[in-house]
Amino acid sequence: MGNNYETSCVINKLELYPLSEVKRRLKLNDAGIRTLRREGLPVIRIARRAYFSGEQLINFLVERASNADRTQSGDR
Repeated sequence: MGNNYETSCVINKLELYPLSEVKRRLKLNDAGIRTLRREGLPVIRIARRAYFSGEQLINFLVERASNADRTQSGDR
């Protein structure tokens, strides 16, 4: 049984993802998404629905991880 792209956790930078798909792929609940939004995750609103750009999502997560790494290395 191979890994199906549609059911994977891969984020493609050229795709636009609805809120429900981002939650599923990142294994987040509503509170987790709210936290990321407060931290600056950009959202695209279309017809009162929330979507996320794959590219912006990847960039946000990479930047967030970099900041966490810098914070941890500064503690040592």
